[in-house]
Amino acid sequence: MLSVLYEKYLHPKITDNLLAEAAYLFSSHYAKWNGRASTAVGPFAKAADQISHPLGAHVKVSKTSLRKHYIPDDASCTYIRVKVDDFYAGHVFACRWDHNDAPVCWITQLVIHREYRERACDGTFE
Repeated sequence: MLSVLYEKYLHPKITDNLLAEAAYLFSSHYAKWNGRASTAVGPFAKAADQISHPLGAHVKVSKTSLRKHYIPDDASCTYIRVKVDDFYAGHVFACRWDHNDAPVCWITQLVIHREYRERACDGTFE
């Protein structure tokens, strides 16, 4: 039987060590550069080039970039990571705030280690 552990951290208790771990998982198991990024997604996405962003290379993010872009100071942010048998298998960043007197909830990042995708861990982690 698998041991599944969810750990929840609220901003400002999201430490640089947690962000470094999250940045590594994202940079190793998330998106890869594609030559059509700027046309498929929008002009803010840089197209891959063979010098700085080779086609097929993983998109990288730093702990500093995570803090700046995924954990806004004016929102209530949460970081949840999941460990399966003590292995860091994934995480999610989520933020809440009010806009025009209505609550907004935004999943700013969801990353699952490639070895744990499409696996049900006792029905709690898919």
